[in-house]
Amino acid sequence: RHPEKEIVPAGMFYYQIQDPILERKGEEEISQNAVLEAMRPRGIFNGEERVVSLFQKEAEGDGKSRWIPAVMKDGRPVPGRSAAVSEKQFVQLRDFVYRRMEQFGSAIAEGEVSAKPYRQKGRTGCDYCEFQTVCGFDRKLSGYEYRRLSERKPEEIWKELAKAGEESWQ
Repeated sequence: RHPEKEIVPAGMFYYQIQDPILERKGEEEISQNAVLEAMRPRGIFNGEERVVSLFQKEAEGDGKSRWIPAVMKDGRPVPGRSAAVSEKQFVQLRDFVYRRMEQFGSAIAEGEVSAKPYRQKGRTGCDYCEFQTVCGFDRKLSGYEYRRLSERKPEEIWKELAKAGEESWQ
Protein backbone atom coordinates (compact mmCIF):
# COMPACT_ATOMS: atom_id res chain seq x y z
CA ARG A 1 0.00 0.00 0.00
CA HIS A 2 2.83 2.41 0.79
CA PRO A 3 5.90 1.51 -1.29
CA GLU A 4 7.65 4.70 -0.20
CA LYS A 5 7.58 3.60 3.46
CA GLU A 6 10.18 1.43 5.13
CA ILE A 7 8.81 -1.62 6.93
CA VAL A 8 10.47 -2.01 10.31
CA PRO A 9 9.89 -5.14 12.40
CA ALA A 10 8.55 -4.15 15.82
CA GLY A 11 8.18 -7.43 17.67
CA MET A 12 7.26 -11.07 17.70
CA PHE A 13 5.06 -11.90 20.64
CA TYR A 14 2.97 -14.73 21.85
CA TYR A 15 0.13 -14.34 24.22
CA GLN A 16 -1.85 -16.95 26.08
CA ILE A 17 -5.50 -16.10 25.62
CA GLN A 18 -6.98 -16.89 28.99
CA ASP A 19 -7.51 -15.06 32.23
CA PRO A 20 -4.42 -15.13 34.44
CA ILE A 21 -4.58 -17.00 37.74
CA LEU A 22 -3.32 -14.72 40.49
CA GLU A 23 -3.15 -15.37 44.22
CA ARG A 24 -4.29 -12.88 46.80
CA LYS A 25 -2.12 -12.01 49.74
CA GLY A 26 -4.55 -12.01 52.63
CA GLU A 27 -7.56 -9.78 52.11
CA GLU A 28 -5.65 -7.47 49.77
CA GLU A 29 -7.30 -6.89 46.37
CA ILE A 30 -5.36 -7.86 43.27
CA SER A 31 -4.13 -4.71 41.56
CA GLN A 32 -4.72 -3.81 37.94
CA ASN A 33 -0.93 -3.66 37.53
CA ALA A 34 -0.59 -7.28 38.71
CA VAL A 35 -3.18 -8.34 36.13
CA LEU A 36 -1.43 -6.39 33.35
CA GLU A 37 1.94 -7.86 34.32
CA ALA A 38 0.52 -11.39 34.21
CA MET A 39 -1.00 -10.66 30.78
CA ARG A 40 2.11 -9.02 29.30
CA PRO A 41 3.03 -10.81 26.06
CA ARG A 42 6.26 -12.80 25.83
CA GLY A 43 8.66 -12.80 22.93
CA ILE A 44 11.16 -10.34 21.51
CA PHE A 45 10.90 -6.74 20.37
CA ASN A 46 12.90 -4.25 18.37
CA GLY A 47 15.02 -2.37 20.89
CA GLU A 48 15.68 0.60 18.59
CA GLU A 49 14.61 3.83 20.29
CA ARG A 50 12.20 4.84 17.51
CA VAL A 51 10.32 1.55 17.93
CA VAL A 52 10.43 1.31 21.73
CA SER A 53 8.91 4.77 22.00
CA LEU A 54 5.83 3.51 20.14
CA PHE A 55 5.38 0.60 22.56
CA GLN A 56 6.35 2.27 25.76
CA LYS A 57 4.35 5.17 27.07
CA GLU A 58 5.10 4.72 30.75
CA ALA A 59 6.78 2.25 33.10
CA GLU A 60 5.91 1.23 36.62
CA GLY A 61 7.95 2.43 39.58
CA ASP A 62 10.14 -0.68 39.26
CA GLY A 63 10.76 0.12 35.56
CA LYS A 64 8.76 -2.85 34.24
CA SER A 65 6.87 -2.17 31.05
CA ARG A 66 3.18 -2.95 30.92
CA TRP A 67 3.24 -3.69 27.20
CA ILE A 68 6.53 -5.39 26.27
CA PRO A 69 8.84 -7.88 28.01
CA ALA A 70 11.19 -5.22 29.31
CA VAL A 71 12.52 -3.37 32.28
CA MET A 72 13.04 0.25 31.30
CA LYS A 73 15.42 2.92 32.52
CA ASP A 74 15.41 6.43 31.06
CA GLY A 75 13.09 5.27 28.27
CA ARG A 76 15.41 2.46 27.16
CA PRO A 77 15.30 -1.30 27.71
CA VAL A 78 17.76 -2.48 30.37
CA PRO A 79 20.14 -5.06 28.82
CA GLY A 80 19.83 -8.48 30.41
CA ARG A 81 16.41 -7.64 31.85
CA SER A 82 14.62 -7.07 28.56
CA ALA A 83 13.86 -9.08 25.43
CA ALA A 84 15.10 -6.33 23.11
CA VAL A 85 16.94 -7.19 19.89
CA SER A 86 18.30 -5.05 17.08
CA GLU A 87 16.81 -4.69 13.61
CA LYS A 88 19.80 -6.62 12.29
CA GLN A 89 18.97 -9.51 14.64
CA PHE A 90 15.36 -9.49 13.40
CA VAL A 91 16.64 -9.81 9.83
CA GLN A 92 19.00 -12.63 10.85
CA LEU A 93 16.16 -14.47 12.58
CA ARG A 94 13.80 -13.97 9.63
CA ASP A 95 16.42 -15.24 7.17
CA PHE A 96 17.15 -18.25 9.36
CA VAL A 97 13.45 -19.12 9.61
CA TYR A 98 13.01 -18.80 5.83
CA ARG A 99 16.00 -21.09 5.21
CA ARG A 100 14.68 -23.68 7.69
CA MET A 101 11.20 -23.56 6.11
CA GLU A 102 12.78 -24.22 2.72
CA GLN A 103 14.82 -27.13 4.15
CA PHE A 104 11.82 -28.66 5.90
CA GLY A 105 9.58 -28.15 2.88
CA SER A 106 12.12 -29.84 0.59
CA ALA A 107 12.53 -32.75 3.03
CA ILE A 108 8.76 -33.23 3.23
CA ALA A 109 8.44 -33.05 -0.58
CA GLU A 110 11.09 -35.81 -0.77
CA GLY A 111 9.04 -37.97 1.60
CA GLU A 112 10.82 -37.31 4.92
CA VAL A 113 8.03 -37.16 7.51
CA SER A 114 9.49 -38.98 10.52
CA ALA A 115 8.72 -37.73 14.02
CA LYS A 116 11.76 -36.17 15.72
CA PRO A 117 10.51 -34.56 18.95
CA TYR A 118 12.85 -32.84 21.40
CA ARG A 119 13.54 -33.23 25.10
CA GLN A 120 14.83 -30.37 27.21
CA LYS A 121 14.75 -29.99 30.98
CA GLY A 122 12.12 -32.70 31.48
CA ARG A 123 9.82 -31.30 28.79
CA THR A 124 9.26 -32.76 25.35
CA GLY A 125 7.73 -31.72 22.07
CA CYS A 126 5.08 -34.38 22.68
CA ASP A 127 3.76 -32.87 25.92
CA TYR A 128 1.01 -30.83 24.25
CA CYS A 129 1.04 -32.28 20.74
CA GLU A 130 -2.37 -32.93 19.19
CA PHE A 131 -0.95 -35.64 16.91
CA GLN A 132 0.45 -38.10 19.49
CA THR A 133 -2.11 -40.73 18.59
CA VAL A 134 -1.20 -40.75 14.88
CA CYS A 135 2.49 -39.82 14.62
CA GLY A 136 3.85 -43.25 15.53
CA PHE A 137 6.62 -42.00 17.83
CA ASP A 138 7.15 -44.63 20.54
CA ARG A 139 10.27 -44.73 22.71
CA LYS A 140 9.61 -48.39 23.43
CA LEU A 141 10.57 -49.18 19.83
CA SER A 142 14.20 -49.20 18.77
CA GLY A 143 15.31 -46.17 16.77
CA TYR A 144 12.89 -43.79 18.47
CA GLU A 145 14.73 -41.29 20.64
CA TYR A 146 14.20 -37.68 21.56
CA ARG A 147 16.53 -35.05 20.17
CA ARG A 148 18.22 -33.52 23.20
CA LEU A 149 18.29 -29.74 23.10
CA SER A 150 21.07 -28.11 25.04
CA GLU A 151 20.63 -25.04 27.20
CA ARG A 152 22.17 -22.04 25.49
CA LYS A 153 22.30 -18.40 26.36
CA PRO A 154 20.57 -15.98 24.00
CA GLU A 155 23.95 -14.43 23.09
CA GLU A 156 25.18 -17.80 21.83
CA ILE A 157 22.08 -18.29 19.70
CA TRP A 158 22.36 -14.81 18.16
CA LYS A 159 26.03 -15.50 17.30
CA GLU A 160 25.00 -18.74 15.59
CA LEU A 161 22.29 -16.95 13.61
CA ALA A 162 24.75 -14.26 12.52
CA LYS A 163 27.29 -16.88 11.44
CA ALA A 164 24.64 -18.94 9.60
CA GLY A 165 23.52 -15.79 7.78
CA GLU A 166 27.05 -14.95 6.68
CA GLU A 167 27.63 -18.49 5.41
CA SER A 168 24.36 -18.53 3.45
CA TRP A 169 25.39 -15.43 1.46
CA GLN A 170 28.73 -16.92 0.37
